[in-house]
Amino acid sequence: MTPQAITRAGAPLFNQSGNAGDILGSEFNPRYYEQTYRGNVFSVANQAAVTTSTSLNTTFTGLAVANPAGSGVNLVISKFTCAQFAVGAAAVVSIAAGAGAAAGSLVIRNRLYGGAASKAVASAGATIAAPILLVPVGSVGSVATTGYGLQSGLQVDLEGSLIIPPGFFVCSDTSIATTSALIFGFSWVEIPI
Repeated sequence: MTPQAITRAGAPLFNQSGNAGDILGSEFNPRYYEQTYRGNVFSVANQAAVTTSTSLNTTFTGLAVANPAGSGVNLVISKFTCAQFAVGAAAVVSIAAGAGAAAGSLVIRNRLYGGAASKAVASAGATIAAPILLVPVGSVGSVATTGYGLQSGLQVDLEGSLIIPPGFFVCSDTSIATTSALIFGFSWVEIPI
């Protein structure tokens, strides 16, 4: 396959193609730079350790991010994080989602500091519609954090494979209730519909 000529300021540039006609390229900037620079990347985290509710509880505690109806954007979830802060109960940590929205009290940050506000809302506790487990991502233990030594916590790269449209939410989930032991975080890109 012959490369196609593209010009910039009169000088030809060429797209490299693979055997199947796919375009070959390389990353010039870090992976999320372009979307972050455009002010489309947001994140939220609990600001202190939270007590979590039992699995799939509609009186939810943990971390939930909701996309209000009429927001005009999809929330494309890129990262989920969880760290154990104190002695907790042994539990499976999962990501869950559902229809509806939760009132937000947590401050969502644009990853381009000084950028526009998010269309989403986030909460550490709210009454929500019944969520559905999407994927277990790890577990936490019942030993004091000093018993584990230095741990990096859970960091799950969803690579944009979870989209929360307007009128839906995503949340953390633990298989059993834990007491003031966990801190959660979500990162996402807001894409206009």
